[in-house]
Amino acid sequence: MQDKQVKIGIRKLGKEGAWGLAHMGQNHIELDSRLKGYRFLLYLIHEYMHIRNPEWSETKVKKESSKMAMLIWRQNFRKIEK
Repeated sequence: MQDKQVKIGIRKLGKEGAWGLAHMGQNHIELDSRLKGYRFLLYLIHEYMHIRNPEWSETKVKKESSKMAMLIWRQNFRKIEK
């Protein structure tokens, strides 16, 4: 089975009171434009985990996304800021 591509939008999410949002039915993630470095990676993975595993609790998503983000970060993967 092939996954539908997840679309990622970047904008300020201050009014929503969140750093990231996962729109499950639409395969769409929004991330706050003020996120940088490790926090950007962490929230990107976190919201993706919500899309991929809608049955998981918030606690499980936090735990698993944190482990994955730390693994990737420790291997020196970085987002190049424009």
